[in-house]
Order: sequence, then C-alpha cells, then structure tokens
Amino acid sequence: MKLSNIFFVCCIAVSVHAIEYLYPVGTGISPEGSDVIYLIYQRSLEHVELFAWDPIEGVAHKALLSAYTPAFFHLLPDNSGFSFIDQGRIRIKQFEKRSPFTIPLYAPIDTITSVEWIDAQHCYFTARYADHFGIFATDLEGNMTTVLSDDGHDFLYPQQPAGQLFFIRRSASGNYDIGTQLVNEHDYHIILNFEETPIAFLRMIDAEHGFVIQHQAYLDRHDTFSNFACWYFKKIDGQWKKERIFEFNIPLDLFFGDTPQRFYESIVPLLPVHIDGNIFFINHNMLTNRLGLYRYELQKEHYQLAFAPKEPLICCSPTSLFGLIFYGGNVVEYNDGYVHLPSMYLDSDYAIHVTVPFMMPTQNW
Repeated sequence: MKLSNIFFVCCIAVSVHAIEYLYPVGTGISPEGSDVIYLIYQRSLEHVELFAWDPIEGVAHKALLSAYTPAFFHLLPDNSGFSFIDQGRIRIKQFEKRSPFTIPLYAPIDTITSVEWIDAQHCYFTARYADHFGIFATDLEGNMTTVLSDDGHDFLYPQQPAGQLFFIRRSASGNYDIGTQLVNEHDYHIILNFEETPIAFLRMIDAEHGFVIQHQAYLDRHDTFSNFACWYFKKIDGQWKKERIFEFNIPLDLFFGDTPQRFYESIVPLLPVHIDGNIFFINHNMLTNRLGLYRYELQKEHYQLAFAPKEPLICCSPTSLFGLIFYGGNVVEYNDGYVHLPSMYLDSDYAIHVTVPFMMPTQNW
C-alpha cells in the first residue's frame, strides 16, 4: 500500500479494545488568563477528548463537548480559540462560545488536512479536488479560493512563516519538491528537489529554516516497522541547502491498521517537533526493543536518547511551556510511582487531575 495515501486517511475508528494515551498538542492561554497545555486523551479509537490542562493547578477541563472527535489541533493566532478536524470538516471552537462551528465549504472537495492559519480569520488547507490534492484558502464564512492546484501535481502541507507560503509538490510520476510562493502572487518556484525520494510533513522553523520527513514509498501489511528520515534545510547566501540528519523507526501498528494500540491521529503524535534549536523525535531502538524520545541538537549536529520507558510502554512527541519539555504516552495509574508517563484520575468532586511528565530541554533520564 502506498504510504503517502495512509497519511491522508488516518482518522478512521475501528471497534477494538484500545490502549489509553494522553499527549500534548499545543499550548495557550485560558480564557481566565492561565497558561495551559492542550492534551488529547485517547480512551479508544472511538472516544477521543481534548483537555485544557493547567500544569500549576494540575487540573484539566474538557475543551470540547464529548460529541466531537478532534484531530489536528491548531490554536488560532490571536488565542481566541482553536481549530480541529472532525468528520472531514474544519471546525472552530471560540473560547467565548460553548459549541464549535463548522466552516461551510461547499466546493466539491474532500479529505481535508494540513490546516495552517494565516490569521484568526483565514487559513490555508490541503484538500482533494477530483483526483489530486491542492492547497486552498478560506475565511470563517467559507469563502474559498484556490491557491495551488493543477492536474499534474499534488500540493501538500502548507506552511506560512513571515508571509511566505511553503509547500510540498508531488508530481503524477512520483517526484517530490519543496516550493514557495509569495502571498498574493500567482506564480511559485521550486527551492529544493527531492526527485523520487518521498517526503511529507513539512515544518518551517522560520522563513529560512525547516525540516521535512522522508518516508517509505510503500508498506507491506506484513511489515512490523516503518523507516523514516528527517531532512533539515536552510537558506545560505541566497541558496537553499538540504541535509539528511537522522533516521527513525516507528512500529507500524501505532499508526496503521486495526490494532488496539493505534493512534486515532495516526503518526501525528509521533512526528518530530522543533523546540528551541532541538528536534525531538520518537524512535524505536532495534537493539533494546524500546520506543524512546530522542533529541537532535541542530547546532551540535548530533542526537541522543532523552527518555525511553520500559517496553511495551511508549512516549509521544513533546511540547514546551515554562522552558520545560512536556511529553505524553500511555496513561498509567495515578501515583503508582511511575512518574515518567502521564496519569489521571477523577476526584470526588468530578475534577480531572492530570500529571504530564516533563524534563529540562537538555535533560536525559
């Protein structure tokens, strides 16, 4: 099966006994003015909740009604609310409103992914039109425009640092490039060519630095792991240069198939993230048979293990708050002595108490 297609149809629930996960998806300011970390709680593939957790108080509150199944969380640029994708639609939850609303997109598109907010009223997103993927823009009322689309290419993973749109272009023949387009201009140009090397999950650190994930072209259902590589690129003296900086392996059953340990958001909770000059990533060490959190230091150009729980427990990619690195993983029993994985319990007043593990940016367990 073609792996790139899996990434676009990943959030499909199946009815199996599931493993519980709790992991961070972003940070923000609560309507009351407190710093919060947004957490996805996956009780099962059919029961996914979004919490806003105050790390000072240690108490979490539901950020959404349980009727919704959130994926691909994004905080709005002005912190007035957040967006998520549910049932193939872009939904907005504004903090001043009790319920989210859906952006009414009536064009013949489907498979919406990769939302990137321009400002609090406008966003880019990837969607399929006819037989190919394009990049589109919309406001909250659903006034949609086509940004990049043609019959010979897919345009994927929009990113917009400093008013400049970056994206992945995939040709019908299977060639991959990274391109850029100035906002409000029609033409674009290619800055990096990856030829037949399949890439996905473009992330721009700023307008002159970014990274992208190389993946296998195809998966076999008998495979146990999928191999990935991270390419870092930057603009030097007006020229873009790329470098393959590390590889990592992810167990296939965590993001593909109908296994009880699969993430609802597929591989998203396990993707590399950039925090303060470091790229944190999840990797399964074939020698120790443990899935751990690793840290690649861009300046020193090397990586090392930050934390690895005992197999079969796993951890997820982190986020940063107060200068600390918070990460998620399997939900373990509260106060069972295992302080390096998230836990939660409901007290007699029905308050949700949550513990999310953290470390210093350069700390190793």
